[in-house]
Amino acid sequence: MSEEINQLISSGTNFMIVRLPGKNKYEWYSDRNNNENTVEIMPFDLNSGSSIRMCSGKPDNYNSDRKERILQHITSRSEYDENFKRLQHKLKQNELQKVILSRVKFQDSRIENLGAYFERLTAKYPETFCYLMNYNGAQWIGATPELLLLAEKDRVYSNAVAGTRPTAGQQSPWTAKEYAEHKYVVDFISESIEKYGSIKQVVGPTEKIAGQVRHLVTEISGTTDDHNQLLNKLHPTPAVCGTPTELAKKAILETEQHNREYYTGYIRLKNKTSDISYVNLRCMKIVEGYPYLFVGGGLTVDSDLESEWLETEEKARTLLSVMGKI
Repeated sequence: MSEEINQLISSGTNFMIVRLPGKNKYEWYSDRNNNENTVEIMPFDLNSGSSIRMCSGKPDNYNSDRKERILQHITSRSEYDENFKRLQHKLKQNELQKVILSRVKFQDSRIENLGAYFERLTAKYPETFCYLMNYNGAQWIGATPELLLLAEKDRVYSNAVAGTRPTAGQQSPWTAKEYAEHKYVVDFISESIEKYGSIKQVVGPTEKIAGQVRHLVTEISGTTDDHNQLLNKLHPTPAVCGTPTELAKKAILETEQHNREYYTGYIRLKNKTSDISYVNLRCMKIVEGYPYLFVGGGLTVDSDLESEWLETEEKARTLLSVMGKI
């Protein structure tokens, strides 16, 4: 499979390959196919970014005449520190209750064999949603632990994933700050489902390991007659944006110097029987073979600068460890 992936990338073919959590089967998508089984990758900011839609089926080799030439912004430590202070000021002024600060980390080492990298990624993280997309000369690759929404007929399922710690080292009880950060997401998802239907079950929070970090996770299920409206309401959740949603999003767009693009957006797979979306976390963009990792964390009024920086470093290890660089 790795050789096939590399050949398609070399030829300039636009495609996506995905592996669902707990599955051994890979699914291919191409922007030249036309059928009811689709994948769509959505940006964080739906007002300024554009989505990419493909249909199922193995792609044929062809050369896309569109090539991305955008230079990727890299977040320095001093820039991150300044952004943290700006957002924490808003938190202390009670303008926001929670906000997600992200950064772009550059790894100065080319990935020469993306096909083999993707195979290693899926093998190392069998319980995450893994994908690789080649589009207009750049690649996106990720392994996300977060289900945004699963819809089957009138039943819907979502996971609140917030509160993060490294898996290594001595483990202490989760703090009140971490539980509060998690509760913002649980309440937001629950209220969203109730707006368009009803809650059936809330299970959690429990602890879940995802790569080099562990999270607090609450599973929420319910019913609705309009899961499309519900999906629109859910994105972006406080886990990737903050609360209140619109004020947090405005603060992010005004503060972060980089464009998040598809990071903290979502990937939606749809067919006749199911409609499932995953939050696009633990992902990186590959430009001319070099990886740019997108990582972030939730800030509250009690957040500590050094702890938040180290959390983003741990999240980056999910993808870097597969490269054998750490």
